[in-house]
Formats: sequence, structure tokens, C-alpha cells
Amino acid sequence: MCGDFARKDGVDFYGNDIPPYPQNAPDYASCCSICRTTTGCNAFTYSKSRQACYPKTRIGNGVAKYDDAITGYNPNVYSDFVRKDGIDFNGNDIPLFPVQVPDYASCGLKCQATPGCNVFTYLKSRQACYPKTHMGNGVAENTDAITGYNHPIAIVFPGAFQQPPRLETNVAYNIQSNVDEWYST
Repeated sequence: MCGDFARKDGVDFYGNDIPPYPQNAPDYASCCSICRTTTGCNAFTYSKSRQACYPKTRIGNGVAKYDDAITGYNPNVYSDFVRKDGIDFNGNDIPLFPVQVPDYASCGLKCQATPGCNVFTYLKSRQACYPKTHMGNGVAENTDAITGYNHPIAIVFPGAFQQPPRLETNVAYNIQSNVDEWYST
């Protein structure tokens, strides 16, 4: 019933609760059903002893170990980042990575917890997370990749990703000199 949600026992991603909360639920599966019928719900925490369900808009970076808690979340959604399937921004990896994580959302959490990370790429087949400082100017199509990027450095993707992305904010990446060449074709 809740098979498409990832489950974390003994963990509470606190915050981001959707009112009214808590809601009564006799078990984890019932809490999952509440989340599925609640608009905007992408995660939830269930308290076994209280039989209480806390629907959430998303998992956040606030994590508490709590033996009584079971958290469920949609592994394909991490709402702090814009998601692009089949795209990898080459380079700009933060050293000491990749790390093994089970899903896209966990990779988003890893990026959010890593200083300087604004972009990440998750490779599904390897369950590998590559936090990155920025997008840079190399874009590759890769059906195994899911990339997330942070809104403040939003970039518009031209066409079919055959050319480097255009800069949309005041963030500069020493690529300005090549812009005319990229878009003159």
C-alpha cells in the first residue's frame, strides 16, 4: 500500500507539517493513506506510541533520531530543488564524493547538508550522489541521471540541452566570454 514511499524507522524529519496535525492513525499504513489524500503531502512521520500522523510537504534538513518514529517519504521528490531527469551537469563535484544513498530525495538532503552545494546529480543504477558547487557549462544527457538544482541559481535550459545553459541570475561563473559563441549557431 505504501510501497512507493521510502521508509525510515527511528527517524523524524521534523518540520514542514501540514495542518491539521497530528491526525489519529492506528498504524504506519494508515498514516501513509492520510498523506496520499492530503494535498501537497510528500512525506509523513508516524508516532507509534501516540498513534499520531504528521503529514508533511517535504522532508527537510532537520533530522532527529527517535525510536518511536517512522518516517515515510516520496523518494522522487525533494522540493527545495528543481528536478531534471536524464540530465547531468559535468564537473564541479565537491571533493570526497560520491556517496551512496538510496534515492533522489536522500541525495537532495545530502546536498543541503553539504556546505557549498547548490546542485547535485543522482545516478540511479549506482545509487551514487554527486553534490556540486554549481552547474558550470557542461551538460550531458544521461538516462541514469537525475539532477537537482537550487532555485537561487536557476538557469533556463535551452532546447534539447545541446548547448550550455544560459545564466538567469547575477551569479557569474567565468563563462561569459563564450556566451556569444554558444548561441550564435
